[in-house]
Amino acid sequence: MYGENSQALRITFQPTDNCNLNCSYCYQNNKGNSELKLSDAIYFLDKLFQNDKVYFKGFLHDDYLNVILDFMGGESTLCIELVDKIVDYFIECCVKYKKFHWLVNCEIWLQTNGTTYFNPKVSDFIRKHHDRLELPITLDGSKDCHDACRKYYDGRGSYDDVIKAMKDYISTYHVYPNTKITISPENIDHMFDAAKAMMDLGFKKVRLGCVCEDVWEPKHDEIFRQQLQLYYDYIEKNNIDFKIVPYASEKAYESGLTTGTCGCFGNLICVDCHGLIYLCQRFSEICDFDDKPRLSIGTVKEGITETGIKIIQRIKESRKLTEQTPGCKDCKIGHICESCPAFSYEHFGVTYGISKVNCRKNHIAYEELQKHLKRKEIKKENTL
Repeated sequence: MYGENSQALRITFQPTDNCNLNCSYCYQNNKGNSELKLSDAIYFLDKLFQNDKVYFKGFLHDDYLNVILDFMGGESTLCIELVDKIVDYFIECCVKYKKFHWLVNCEIWLQTNGTTYFNPKVSDFIRKHHDRLELPITLDGSKDCHDACRKYYDGRGSYDDVIKAMKDYISTYHVYPNTKITISPENIDHMFDAAKAMMDLGFKKVRLGCVCEDVWEPKHDEIFRQQLQLYYDYIEKNNIDFKIVPYASEKAYESGLTTGTCGCFGNLICVDCHGLIYLCQRFSEICDFDDKPRLSIGTVKEGITETGIKIIQRIKESRKLTEQTPGCKDCKIGHICESCPAFSYEHFGVTYGISKVNCRKNHIAYEELQKHLKRKEIKKENTL
């Protein structure tokens, strides 16, 4: 048996800050051509398996039931050979240090835009690890919705390449990837079409969220409502079991305000392509924080620093301050609002507070969901 602190540890490796797409809504505005050194990844994993308490300053727990290796970019598949070597070394260490529960339970997440899927080395990696692999391929539903934002640097939309990858993955491995639809001002008119396209592909649910940057205008609220109404009308008339998450998930509206842990309790740690350590990739140098200092908690060579421990503690304490955000404490749906410390830091320069950019949309989503649930209940009563 493992103790109460033996939950999964997610290690986010950012193998590169390079990307072959130029998506309009991407929060990673400082892309480059840097690549994580394999020696840095190996050194970090050695410290992890050795449970080096000095290196991690007691931040990590004594053991975890599971470790998730999460590769994000940029586009992580652009250096798939590096990713493959990191995974191989992790597996070797599981045997060497007799961490057989990690060997059995380990998950690999390869976050990808899908455009490199048919690269032979990428295909080989997917085939090699498919039994423990999560492959979140970002597909914004329909062609119009996707190509409005997800373009190559020459202006071409990437939908045609991504949909081929998505269909091949589903047909080959009989798995529906953990994908998401991102909505922004450029594609909000296509939100319903995007959801319908995912239904047509055979998905039962898909994550859908609006960008959290301050880019919205009041007119978008009504468009958002209309698109939701089209969605609910369609699934009700056709009796389709499909959900868009979080906006169409009943569980997303449970009472009580909660905030993300964001790694501050020892369940998430990020190593970026420069060998810096963060609580998560949203604080890394690839993200745009204007002139605000980066909140790195250490480096691969020296481990978590004393300054890093202070940053971690500050973010822990900020959860309490977030819960006191004016107008949010007693809000029945306050817990689905964005309370990410990195977003708060980007918007306000502090790691607490709830960004209210999507406040109105969250309330619209809640209102339309309640109408949908009421109609379902009436229909159920009428059939009894």
